[in-house]
Amino acid sequence: MSYAAVEAIEEAFGATRSLLLPFQLKRWLVLAVVVFFVSGTTGLDLNTNVGTVDLPVDPATPPGVDRPVPPGAEPIVGPIADVGFEVVLLLGAVALVFVILMALIAAIMEFVFVRIAQHRDVRIRGYFGPNTGKGLSLFVLRALIALVVLATVLFVLAAALVGGIAVLGILLLFSPFIAVGLVALYVFHRFTVDFVVPVALVDDVGIFDAWRRFVPELRAALEEYAVYALVRFGLGIAAAVVTFIGLAAIGIVVAIPVLLVLAVLFALETLVGLGGLFVVLAAIVVFFFLATVFVAGVTLVQVPVSTYLRYYSLLVLADVSPQYDLVEGVRRDLAPADAGAHPGGEEAAGDEPAAGPPGMGGDDAGIDDEEPGADDEGGPGAGDGDVNENGPGASDGDVDEDGDR
Repeated sequence: MSYAAVEAIEEAFGATRSLLLPFQLKRWLVLAVVVFFVSGTTGLDLNTNVGTVDLPVDPATPPGVDRPVPPGAEPIVGPIADVGFEVVLLLGAVALVFVILMALIAAIMEFVFVRIAQHRDVRIRGYFGPNTGKGLSLFVLRALIALVVLATVLFVLAAALVGGIAVLGILLLFSPFIAVGLVALYVFHRFTVDFVVPVALVDDVGIFDAWRRFVPELRAALEEYAVYALVRFGLGIAAAVVTFIGLAAIGIVVAIPVLLVLAVLFALETLVGLGGLFVVLAAIVVFFFLATVFVAGVTLVQVPVSTYLRYYSLLVLADVSPQYDLVEGVRRDLAPADAGAHPGGEEAAGDEPAAGPPGMGGDDAGIDDEEPGADDEGGPGAGDGDVNENGPGASDGDVDEDGDR
């Protein structure tokens, strides 16, 4: 028995090539912005610990005894003493708002990424606004998952620190169940992003309603989706390895000129003495190195990896639940050339490979988000008139001539 999760492994490579090639810097940079959010590259951490600063203490002053005020100095009392705490609170509030905003944008970008994969029209404008509501529902679901995980971790830590050896034994006894629960949460979130997000787009509903509509599909093809979970886990490990190797290679390439520049700066500092200018220039060079590795890594490594995994899940969903097929045009263009040799001119013309993914030559601002058939001329799902104008050899006359030959 062949499973969709296995068959889609190779097919996803072709779909990825159809979106990313031929190479255009603008397309890859726009995708890098989207992938920056959807792949977790933002590095959001809701459990950030601000911490405290340990000030130097006079070893001659016993613990618990206030340090004496030097002669001529005034003790700091009143509102000025609370400035540091207020600054910490303000910075914490700003950081929290920033994290929430980034997480919300990341949730919306999940829907933007699916639309880009569906239409092969790489842009954010036009896809972001119509999906803010769906993105907000995904953000709420992710927040609930994060709260459950955070509560579990805090409970385990508190029980381990306060309860003693007996509680530690109980925690060890129940640790397999805790691990299974965390794995179940991961699979739940993985299925939400991979399958429920496309369902929400097709049915134009929020993420919670989309889950209610996806559950019957999950029950009807439980074995298929279980195989997908296993294969997707393996692909995730492979993607992590590829990403690490790619980032390491980029880091080595970029480090060579950076080290040369730093060596020149160090030589100048030794010979003529640059003083504080040496520190400033060295910091600029290091910042340039980190920024270059980050941008190049996301663009050249993370973009193809994330695109492949996105197409992989969409292809599996299309095979297992055809009513939620968002990549019909992509699959049609990837079909072998002889697959278009069907009787009837319209079907043959429709199966002709497109001249290239839509949106390659411009901004394609006129594409409607919700209508796959409204792509630019020559794009997937275009009407017969568009195919006859742009599709190579797609006119009825060409088909008849080929048939005569």
